[in-house]
Amino acid sequence: MDSRRLEHFLAAFRHGSLGRAAAELHISQPGLSKSIRQLERELEVKLFERTPMGLQPTVFGEALATHASSVQSELDSASREIAMLRGAAKGVVRIGVTPSVAASLMPVFAAIGVPGGIIAYIFSTSQTFLDVLAIAGGLGTMVGLAAYPDGLAARMAYDARRLRGWLKARLARYLPFASGPSTAPNLEAGQSIAAVRRSEHELRVDGLEVRFGGVVALDGVSLSVRSGEILALIGPNGAGKTTLIDAVTGLAPCHAGTICLDGERIEAWPVARRARAGIARSFQSLELFDDMTVEENLRAAAERPASWSYIGDLVRPANPPLPVPALRAIEDFRLGNDLHRLPEELSFGRRRMVGIVRAVAAQPSVILLDEPAAGLDESESLELAGLLRMLAEARGLAVLLIEHDMNLVMSVSDRVVALDFGRKIAQGSPGEVRHDRAVIDAYLGAGAPLDPSPPRLALPGRGR
Repeated sequence: MDSRRLEHFLAAFRHGSLGRAAAELHISQPGLSKSIRQLERELEVKLFERTPMGLQPTVFGEALATHASSVQSELDSASREIAMLRGAAKGVVRIGVTPSVAASLMPVFAAIGVPGGIIAYIFSTSQTFLDVLAIAGGLGTMVGLAAYPDGLAARMAYDARRLRGWLKARLARYLPFASGPSTAPNLEAGQSIAAVRRSEHELRVDGLEVRFGGVVALDGVSLSVRSGEILALIGPNGAGKTTLIDAVTGLAPCHAGTICLDGERIEAWPVARRARAGIARSFQSLELFDDMTVEENLRAAAERPASWSYIGDLVRPANPPLPVPALRAIEDFRLGNDLHRLPEELSFGRRRMVGIVRAVAAQPSVILLDEPAAGLDESESLELAGLLRMLAEARGLAVLLIEHDMNLVMSVSDRVVALDFGRKIAQGSPGEVRHDRAVIDAYLGAGAPLDPSPPRLALPGRGR
């Protein structure tokens, strides 16, 4: 509400005449009448009405005149707050924040400084010390949740582990026996360190149940995959394969059962924590960032920024180099010439490769691939098969593969698990599952004949 229009209204209310009020205010009578009409439109009420006795205030006019002093006080307070907010925004721009960022910060300043906001509430004379303390505690809780989304207890445990490791390293410099027994792996004759590392990581799912309303998508499914191993998950459409990956990565709820990574239960962990722990995935529908280059897609998965870096990037965005595992994956999948291209400029097969490399760039210990060969021709499938074996054998990753290409599955997998209607119907070696009666019935229908000689991909250097 404009304070000048309120002053014009009060003058007309006192004199009961537009002429005398205009003379007092030293303005024209039409100008005064226009100002009052604008105030009526702003308030959406009628303030005066003309009667045979002259200009008379309405009920709304009398109410406004009665409370005019308090309304004027609020207007003055609001004007001061608005001036303060404008000054704060100018100060933000002066210290180097762009105007767009300053505009995005305006709601924050408004919530703090407007009448009835936090500052006004704190410095109100009617508030006690306990009221102010409650506000400070609430603000501290909000800041704590933003800084430590996993909770203060998790942060304290992390700091304690770091302190214990630092103390242990310092003691080991002066007291060699303080470092404890050697943790180096015991190698058998002819055994390599890479072979030992294969058993370092394990994803285990026991009795997993996922429901969507009354629909049971997974019913007591159990499986495990270790480093250096490819476990294929097969089944007809709607069997629950992608739902299992969603549950492992935290995108679908786990209603029963356990999900363990290296012996630690993770089914209650948020998605980000599971990803940081070493679980990565590709998507059946690719889910690439189409407005970002291939390199930027890979960087989004490879970077592990600190919490404060998001604030620093508003002023000076960082552009660190890609980590070594990401560079190796780019070389292995031959994406070097595509780094500065957008995903939409690539063929569908190349976009599939980008999705896999993005998962590998996150430096996982377990990688979950959802139909990576969908849409690939025979030569591209053969190339993908070799790359999958490389991820398991050379990189030591635990690979969970969902695929409908049985030629690919039977050629690269170490073990196969078959699902149907959310239940596990078979597991074993590729040959055993291929000839399992329940699997054949699920794919081809009951009574279908067995196929004694399934086709196989000829992988270089791999005889099966």
